[in-house]
Amino acid sequence: MFSNSVFMKEEATSNAQENRKVGDTGKASGQYENLIKEIGQNFKVDGYQELIKDADSIVLVPDSVAGPQYGDGGLYPRQKNLIYKNKSNGAVILLSISKTDNSVQGKQWSHSIGYNAKLYNSPEGDYKDAYDEIFPSTDVYLYSFEGAGYSISLTSLAQPMMAEEGILALNQLAQFTDKLNAFLKEKHF
Repeated sequence: MFSNSVFMKEEATSNAQENRKVGDTGKASGQYENLIKEIGQNFKVDGYQELIKDADSIVLVPDSVAGPQYGDGGLYPRQKNLIYKNKSNGAVILLSISKTDNSVQGKQWSHSIGYNAKLYNSPEGDYKDAYDEIFPSTDVYLYSFEGAGYSISLTSLAQPMMAEEGILALNQLAQFTDKLNAFLKEKHF
């Protein structure tokens, strides 16, 4: 089902970097590499600490969808993952950037989905038949959008609690996304 293991870090760093160099061609590659460099070196959000830095963090995907993903054109050589943690409110933001062949003018949304633990795992309410203590009490929200030559997915995880403007995980995701978008505009991505 998987090429190797569920998560690789050190070994993935050298393989992904080698493959990224081999598979890169044209303007889109340069744009993607510049985007990764700018975000890695200059993108900061108050209260958040980025954990991965320059290392590659790869979450392996099932080979059954599109075959092994190590080689040229595969997911691993054309993806960068970053993890941001906020100690003041406990929110975690996962940021994944992939190089694509799309020719989107400006940006366009791809996906948005969320899981509110108090709503979807409550002994009362519309979904009470699916309630069980085994399910985690964590809110999870995802945004995904595309720009010219890249795709970005952002996922927010937090304990179910309310922030000033609504659900903490969703509020943090929206604010983080706004800051990332402003950064991308400033850097002309």
